[in-house]
This record gives sequence, C-alpha cells and structure tokens, in this order.
Amino acid sequence: MQTRIFISHSRRDLDTAAWLAARLHAYGADILLDLQPGGEGQPYTRRVSQEIEASDALLLLLSPYALESQRVQLELARAINARKPIVVGLLEPVALHDSPFLASLAPVDLTGTADDSDTDAAVQRLAVALGLPPEPIRPETPPLDTALLAAVAAEADDIGQPTLDPGDVSTLLTGAGNLELVDPEGALFIYRVCSNLAGPDRQRELLELVHSRERRLLPLRLERLQQRAEDALRGREWDRAGQLAAYILSLNPQHNAARRIAETSSRGSHCDGIYREAQRAADHGQWDQMAALAAEVRAGCPEYGDPAGILRIRREIIPYLQEQATLYGHIAPIRSLAFSPDGALLASASADTTIRLWEMAAHREFAVLRGHSQGVNRALFSPDGTRLASASEDGTVRIWNITEGAEAVSPLAHRGEVITLDFSPDGSFLATTAADNTLRLWHVLRGYRLATFQGYARPVQALAFAPDGDLIALASDYRILKSYMLTVRGDTTVLQAHDESVTTLTFTPDGRWLASASHDHTVRLWEMPAGDLVSRLEGHTASVQDISLCPDGRLLASASLDGTVRLWDMETFGTLATLRSTGGPVTAVAFSPSGRTLAFASADGVIHLWGVA
Repeated sequence: MQTRIFISHSRRDLDTAAWLAARLHAYGADILLDLQPGGEGQPYTRRVSQEIEASDALLLLLSPYALESQRVQLELARAINARKPIVVGLLEPVALHDSPFLASLAPVDLTGTADDSDTDAAVQRLAVALGLPPEPIRPETPPLDTALLAAVAAEADDIGQPTLDPGDVSTLLTGAGNLELVDPEGALFIYRVCSNLAGPDRQRELLELVHSRERRLLPLRLERLQQRAEDALRGREWDRAGQLAAYILSLNPQHNAARRIAETSSRGSHCDGIYREAQRAADHGQWDQMAALAAEVRAGCPEYGDPAGILRIRREIIPYLQEQATLYGHIAPIRSLAFSPDGALLASASADTTIRLWEMAAHREFAVLRGHSQGVNRALFSPDGTRLASASEDGTVRIWNITEGAEAVSPLAHRGEVITLDFSPDGSFLATTAADNTLRLWHVLRGYRLATFQGYARPVQALAFAPDGDLIALASDYRILKSYMLTVRGDTTVLQAHDESVTTLTFTPDGRWLASASHDHTVRLWEMPAGDLVSRLEGHTASVQDISLCPDGRLLASASLDGTVRLWDMETFGTLATLRSTGGPVTAVAFSPSGRTLAFASADGVIHLWGVA
C-alpha cells in the first residue's frame, strides 16, 4: 500500500512543491497536491479536510510565504487535529520565535535544492523522514503542465482566504481540547487558527479562549518546550534549541534551564563555525591549524564534544570520522555486534535475552529474535549471510534463518552457559564453547553434533577460525592461548599470552596475525602459526572486551570497560583515535564489511555508528 503524503505549501512556492511531488513519487509516495482554485468544486475547507484525513502524513514546505498563508495554517491545524505525522521541509530560512509549534519540529533542510549538487541527498532525507524507502523504487512522474502551474500560482495566498463555518470551528475546538495534555503547543496552534479564520461574530470569544488556554497550559507548555529544547541540544540542532529557549524565556524570563539552553546553543553554533574552519584546514593539509582549532572546540564547548563528535582525535584522521546514527532498542547491556556479510544488517546480542537485527540503509530496527530464556553472549552471521547463530547463558545455541526470522534447526545444547562461537570459513560447521569446559563442533544445516573436545582445566573463553579454515585459535584459563590445527595431525601450540584472562580473539584478513584482547588492558598481535609476539597495543585503562579488524587490515578497533574505543594503525601500531562513549563501558565493537562504518555498543544498551572512511 502506498504512503499518501499531503503537501501543504504557499501558492508562491508551487513550482518547488510540484518538483518535490515528482521526486517523492519515485520513492513510492502517493502525493496529494491541492491545485484547485479556491472558488471551484467543493468549498476549500471541506475539500482539504477530506484530503488530509485520507493522507498518512503532511509535508509542510516552510518559507516566509508559508508562514503568512492562512491556507497553510488551516491545513496544518487540520493535520494536528487528525493526529497526522508532520514533516517540515525548509525551503528558506525563517524566524520561528512566534511559532513554537513549528520550532519544535526538526526540519529537513531543502534550501537551495533547485541547483544544489546535494539535491538527491536532501530529497532522500525527506523521503526517510516521511517513512518512505531510502532509495527510489520507480520513475518520477512527468512534470505538471506549466500553464496549470502558472494559473494556480497566480492565485495569491491573500486572495479568497479560507473561512471556517460553525461546524468546522466546533470540530477543531473539540480536537484541540483532546490534544491539550498530549501536545499543548499543537492545541494552541489550532485555537489560534480558529480565532483567525472564524467569522467576526465569534472572533472575540475565540481570542478570549486562546488567552485563557495559554494561561492554563503554561506549566505544561514550559515542561514540554524544555524537553524539546534539550532534545535539540542533544542532536546538536543549535538554532532550533536557541529558538525554543528564546520562546520559553518570552513566557517566563526567570526560567533558568532555558537560559542554560540558550547559552549552550550559542556556544554550539559558535563551535560549528570553528569546526567548519578545522575541516577546511584538514582539506588543505594544514594539520597544525586544524589541531589548534580542534583544541579550541574542545576547550570552549564541553557540551559540543570533540570536533567529530565525542572524540579525541589525532589530526591525521579527523577528515575520515563522523557520527552516522545512534540505535536504541535493548534494555540491558549489549554483549556482541556482528555485520552480515553484505553489510545490510547489524546483529546485536544482549543480556536482555534478545538478538536485534538493524537495517543499515535506514538505521532502523529490522527484526527482534526471541527464544533464549537468559542473556545472549554472542551472535554471528554465517559466511553466506543466510543464517545467524547465537550463544546464550541458558546453555543453548540457536541457529536462525534470517529470511524467515525463525529458528532453522532445534536448539543445540551444552551442559552449561554457552560462552562463544564461530563459523568455519566455508560455513559448513559451527564451533561453540561453554562453561562445561568443552568445545563442540556442529553441522550447521542439519544441526547435529560432529565432535566434542574435552580436557580443558577451565572454560574456553574465546575462539576464532583462521581465514583458510585449517587453524582454530582458542583461549582458555588465565594467561594461556592455545592454537589447534584441525588436520589429521592435530598439532597444538601453547602460548603464554597475557597477564590475565583473554576475552576475545580474531585473525587478520590474510591470516598472518592473530589478535587477542585481555582483562590485562592490552591487545596483542601474534604471528601465525609460529606464535611469535608481534606487538603489544597499550593505552586502555581497563579490560578490553572486544576487538574488530577493518576488512583491508589497516585498522584495528578495541572496545574497553574504560568507556573508550581505540582505533589502531596496523602498520605503526599507534593509536589513531579514541572514541569516548557517553553510555559508560564499551562492551562490543565491529567494522562493517566495507570498512566504512564502525559500530560500538555501550553498557546502556545503545549502539553508535561512525563513518570511518
């Protein structure tokens, strides 16, 4: 079923509205664009009410003309009354200090779309905000007849203004009353529209109603406006936060939180300018200037964070790092992250007993896999991407069919908590370890056990297959790293690896080195199969919980309970960047198959996505 979008616009912005209608049609939208002159057909107010009721969302094209248009005001009031989602597309900069309802909506910037090279990206952002697919799915509609557009546009917004009959007023007032506690600013917007467009016999009465509701709703309005302003600050929407703070202060000049928000937004806007200068310096290779500007941002704007977000960055890498998205859904710490082989999905395993799949194109939740009765320690995609295996404290391993979102085989059982797992490179079998001190190999498609390895003094805490499939590395007990050849000879090499227990293992893409992380705060690199120590990566101040290698092998990311993710140069073994978590200890990290996205999870159950190249 197509998503129906009603486009509210000033007639003076009709060319842009028609152009956007054609572009959004390509994303699968069914566009409602009112082109009837006000004096033809049904009365305008009834016609637009029916069209908005039939829509799934309203797209407001905001410009100075739209702010002055009573047509637009009525359409917006109808959409608020009908509880329709409202998305704002900003055509021109406007001052919203007199319209807190509009200021509270996060606009999609469409300024300059007529000749901007970033037009496609702007339209894509608008499509995603409207709930449409992130990519076009069909051709654009042909352009509208230019004679028709000229004729409609000639009908200026101040000619034939809509008026409300008593039934319309009653309907809108009832809706506003029901909306007061949910969205007081939206309710007041409707009251004001009614007072503007009702007949002269009721205008005085309705103006008194507006004033009484403004007084009555003031405490709730201040609370909601502050929440929206705080949200804008967290999203680094400095102008919107500042506008909301200014409006709060116009209602209550002694509002201390609004003063703080206004000061923070002003500093943030100032730091945005400095950061843009730092980017220009980086683009021209002026590293010293860029580093000085970055330090100015860090010192002057603690709320803003470091130049690329919540980062402390060495100057060479700043052009390549930027925050992409934050994913919310888990209600307990996340224990592992894994991308699908094609990079389309990200799997997160959590102590909340679920595995969540996230769609990377839209940065939204795709599915929740439920079945484990206790926390999930690890989840991993099969090499062909059709299966996902999960290991849980409940003593089972479950193999999921990704297409169907259901279990592909019966649960695979250990006699204790399943700690970790890994697929063989060809995906034919799965290795699992558990608190019962065993390593088991399973047939993936049929779900039966192939072999059980016993005799470990303590549980195997980490394992990894080499890319060629001949070698499997295991970490068991404190300070011991074991490597087994899965051949007829079954050769074994034992390494005194770390000063404390190993938490995770991974091979470099070429299989030349094995990386190990430990509670001793270090990451170490070993040459395989000889087992010689190549390097110690030191810098974390707490246990290193997870590591991930960029597919081209040039970067290694390490996640630590010290609340940071470090990016290491695999040629020099130096730290390139330190990402600081806002959610406490970092528990998992993963590079995407393209190497362009880094995901890390914190103890608060939140996933952060960063662009790395």
